[in-house]
Amino acid sequence: MKIDIAVLHDFIAQYKASFPEHRLGPANEIYKWKAVKCFQDNWDINAPDFQSMLKSALAKTYNLLTSSQFFPKRMIEMFAEAQPETVRDLFRALFDEGVDVKKRVKAFEEGTAELLEGYPNLKMTHQDPNSISTYLWLRYPDKYYIYKYSVIKDNARKLCGIDLPTGKLDRMMFCFDLYDAICAELAKDVELVEMSRNSLTDDCHSDEALKTLTIDIGYFISKHEPARSQGISSKIKQSMPKNIILYGSPGTGKTYSSIQYAVSIIEEKPLAAIKAENYITVFGRYLKYTEEGLIAFTTFHQSYGYEEFIEGIRPVVTSDENPEDRNELNTKFVTESLRRFVIKLERLSAVGKT
Repeated sequence: MKIDIAVLHDFIAQYKASFPEHRLGPANEIYKWKAVKCFQDNWDINAPDFQSMLKSALAKTYNLLTSSQFFPKRMIEMFAEAQPETVRDLFRALFDEGVDVKKRVKAFEEGTAELLEGYPNLKMTHQDPNSISTYLWLRYPDKYYIYKYSVIKDNARKLCGIDLPTGKLDRMMFCFDLYDAICAELAKDVELVEMSRNSLTDDCHSDEALKTLTIDIGYFISKHEPARSQGISSKIKQSMPKNIILYGSPGTGKTYSSIQYAVSIIEEKPLAAIKAENYITVFGRYLKYTEEGLIAFTTFHQSYGYEEFIEGIRPVVTSDENPEDRNELNTKFVTESLRRFVIKLERLSAVGKT
């Protein structure tokens, strides 16, 4: 997982600067460490009264499992009250580390969906990868993280400049990988680690593996912007239009300038600063960003008509003598048009890579 270390360090610096307020002040984010300790102290898969045990174990999760329009804690406790042995088996399977984690999460989600069938007036179990990953983190706090779509989406954008995968389980696994990369960087910051551990009281999980700290940093990142984007880079974002047209006769430097514009946008630097650099150096970075998929270069030749380049298909004009052929496309023509269209795309792609 490739992340922008400089941006991450910006966030870490902000986090440490606001640490007392964030961890122990009004935000009171220390409750995450208390939630883990509470779960660890109360969890017993073989408890005679499973429903009561589960309720005690989840007692300090608060908005981790209960928020506006999201009630996984209430739903799982309701299921446990009605069918404790079924829910016990679901948790036993979820916490079986001998099975692939994606399979376990999917099985838990499907198992609770079956329980919902006994409640025709209810539409959702609220047991999704978010809540299920929270159970995994509570049970194994030195291995797992909380996956929350909105948080990890912001983290992926700000730290990696990419979007999330499409599948919900794939997004969860992406979260785990990204947080592993963040966690590895946090462990290098001796001051941060010391600050975090010194803030923990006896009713908190010790967080030796820094997984809960990573979750908290991820939440912090989703709520803030990097320091460098709060100054000149934010002005660049606001001043740089979304659509830019460079025009002029052939040979006047449009392609040359487009490379400078692209690097300026990617790096959030003033265009004047990029133009002041050695062009070969800028071009090297441009190639790097192109390889990473951040920039795409496509050539539209002026001799191509819209139908040729975009569609490659033209309607077949039929005579009045054959009315039954009207509104039909000639199959042979379509096949040949598509073949030529693919060849053009391959040629354009080759040009874009040179």
